[in-house]
Amino acid sequence: MLDVLVTGVLFVLMHFPFRIVAYDMSFWEIISNVRYIADLFITHLILAYIRIKSDSLYGAILPHWFSDFAYRIVIHI
Repeated sequence: MLDVLVTGVLFVLMHFPFRIVAYDMSFWEIISNVRYIADLFITHLILAYIRIKSDSLYGAILPHWFSDFAYRIVIHI
């Protein structure tokens, strides 16, 4: 369980650079957005659960990719 929590923190942190560049946000603006951080962490927990149950990294990669792909389509419509 500790591994899931540690990778969850890393999952959240590795999304910060994208947010800073894509939305022109400062590091402190991201840190103060508790809802965004909580949403990322919950997403990580769901993907970690899928990864453990499927016993495959692809079990987590595919939903993450689909989510990113769908977001890109919606944002450009």
